[in-house]
Amino acid sequence: MDDRDLDRLRDLLTSGPVWGAEVDLQYRVLALTIEPTSDRHPQGDAEDRRLQVLLHPVGAIAAALVRHEPGPAPDDAPRRTVLRFDQAQLPDVVAALDGADVVGDPLPDALPNLDAMEERLSLRGVAQVAEGHRLPLALHLVADDLTLDLWATFDDVEVRTPDGEVLADW
Repeated sequence: MDDRDLDRLRDLLTSGPVWGAEVDLQYRVLALTIEPTSDRHPQGDAEDRRLQVLLHPVGAIAAALVRHEPGPAPDDAPRRTVLRFDQAQLPDVVAALDGADVVGDPLPDALPNLDAMEERLSLRGVAQVAEGHRLPLALHLVADDLTLDLWATFDDVEVRTPDGEVLADW
């Protein structure tokens, strides 16, 4: 992927709410369901605007799901509780965020030091192979009292419509 492709992917990932996410560790695929606004959809004013963004092969994946709760009086500082989950629960976690938008840049230059964050992670996995580590993904999703940070590394992307058609020029 060149810089133009990365810019298009960045635009696509921030073009509307994220409705779903799932990871298949056997095939090393992270699938994200997004719904771009009609003015930012690759097909214009599509009847069903949802798109599936497939990132593959995935080399590393990590997530931090945090519940923010009001703190005890008098300082009222929020308390943070890290909620643990496994890869099978990722679709339910993202569904609980009820179509949150991506906050910030989803394609940073590098991922944070996940080893240093180990105690604050809800989920973590790393493939012990060379491919799948070229590009970083960092999704920051916020809804009500929950925050999900989802990090991954991948090499390539494919975009599909709800009926499974691959968009060659998204």
